[in-house]
Amino acid sequence: MITVRINKKFLRRLKILSSIIVYTGLCLLMIVGVLNAQRGGVPSQLRGGEGANVAFPPTTTFSQAIQILSQISRDVEGKVIIDPTNQQGPINVSVPSLNWKRALEMILRANGLEFVERATYYEIRPSGSGVALPSGPALPLEGELTIDSRQVEISAIFFQGDRGSIAEAGIDWSIFSTGNVNFDVSSVAATSVTQEFLAASIDYTAESGASTLTTLGILRAFEALNIGTIISKPSITVLDGTEGMIQVGQSFSIKQRDFAGNTTDKFFEVGTILRVTPRIVRDRDITFIHLELYVEKSAAFPDPVSTRIDKQTASTQVILLDGEQTAIAGLFTDEIQSVRKGIPILKDLPWWFFGLRFLTGFSSVDKSEGELIIIIKADLVPSITERIERRKAEIDEILDAQRNKFKEDLKKLPSN
Repeated sequence: MITVRINKKFLRRLKILSSIIVYTGLCLLMIVGVLNAQRGGVPSQLRGGEGANVAFPPTTTFSQAIQILSQISRDVEGKVIIDPTNQQGPINVSVPSLNWKRALEMILRANGLEFVERATYYEIRPSGSGVALPSGPALPLEGELTIDSRQVEISAIFFQGDRGSIAEAGIDWSIFSTGNVNFDVSSVAATSVTQEFLAASIDYTAESGASTLTTLGILRAFEALNIGTIISKPSITVLDGTEGMIQVGQSFSIKQRDFAGNTTDKFFEVGTILRVTPRIVRDRDITFIHLELYVEKSAAFPDPVSTRIDKQTASTQVILLDGEQTAIAGLFTDEIQSVRKGIPILKDLPWWFFGLRFLTGFSSVDKSEGELIIIIKADLVPSITERIERRKAEIDEILDAQRNKFKEDLKKLPSN
């Protein structure tokens, strides 16, 4: 009888406790619903790499939507969204469940805006043509182009040198501040100058027929002495105020799962990458070039667990005159390689073969330090007007030469 009375009390208490839990859960759900209604309905977000989807009601404020999209953009691409227009009010458009970038296009288009992709961020600006630019640099409007629009030719040299050899030679990269430099013994440490180095520089000067050694000539001399290697020499002509991009390398993909569980490929670019935005500035009859530079040298190394990307990057802004160049140095890398040295064949025998592997060879780790040097040169390209005038002058010279030839031929004709 005592056991039955205890079980009934236990069941009664359990029933009361379960009722309290249910009522508490219902109250929490009601509170969350009220908060969502007061905030205008915060959009749901489904994160999953490039497939991150969002949905917005039309009452969502513009700043709130941009803040959410900026967070997703930073997580997915490492870029934030900047709004210099300071747009206020609701977005005034119902956005269904879409990819975050398409949702951004839809919101901006509904408010007469567009976005431009920069190196490290997305910039919102008033729409000039009514069409959003989903990616790439900001291009000038067609109406802004004139025959006086200027272009800039950007030339770059990527040089990978051995840090020890560079330090031993006492090389100062400030010598590349101009296109041509007078090269003499003072350019390197006097105790490190060898006859082979002088011969290499003299030979190149003789081949070029110049009294000074060009930047490329100096780097080729370094390459001949095994001080380093010229990786690439990209060159591109860019319109004033626009972004130009060169990539010498490849793209690789990583398998990812989107919010729906589907397997997708996300591509990354590696290799030698150059992004540059030149702006031509005229002040007090002086024309100079303002450069926004982003350079990258990267390589991908697949791994069973993940893919590793070794990257060397530099981002800066410089001011150059026409034909001037600048050098970006000090990007160091360490390369570690395990090697087996000793008597050929015997050093590679298995350990159980009488132990000869340990008697005839040894394992060592070779560590080499490299330095990446990037040299950028900017040259103003003649405008359309100047090129037309040059062609007219060439045509006039040809016509004058033909006229003179005809006059001489007429003089040679026998007179009646």
